[in-house]
Amino acid sequence: MSGGKGCANDSRLERAAKAWLDRAQRAWHRAAAANDRATPSEPAATDAARGESIAASWLEAQGYRIAARNLRLGPDEADLVAIVPGPGKVVAIVEVKTSRLDGHAASRRIDAGKRRRLIRLARRLQALEPLREALIRFDAIGVDLSVSPPLVLHTPGFLDVEWPSDRLR
Repeated sequence: MSGGKGCANDSRLERAAKAWLDRAQRAWHRAAAANDRATPSEPAATDAARGESIAASWLEAQGYRIAARNLRLGPDEADLVAIVPGPGKVVAIVEVKTSRLDGHAASRRIDAGKRRRLIRLARRLQALEPLREALIRFDAIGVDLSVSPPLVLHTPGFLDVEWPSDRLR
């Protein structure tokens, strides 16, 4: 079914979601810049940024569309927000863990506090008009920089959440 009404609706949803995410990200970046926060050490920040870039490129090669990078809403942050390829409207909130030792166990390296913050971010995203009809999924990506080319391990749906809304997965 190419070019049907479903495709136009998906495209409109994508554009609306991306526009909102862009506006929200700019607003929260301005607010964060006003705060005097300590920044991570230079090598760790460089590795993390490289890992996130590698993860985004890998997802795009798999057909995902990156809607936002380093999306921050209040105290909550997602490394990547991506629209999942295929039928239906599925948005993945992606946490990227970069390592020079082992990128395999990314989902195990996401602590309980970060999981709570990801869920809180998902609630905020799902409350927005363009994303009310989307399923939200939590993915983890491990990027191992100790090998060349870097190894990427994707764990879709790493966080199985019991949720009052059947739209959040």
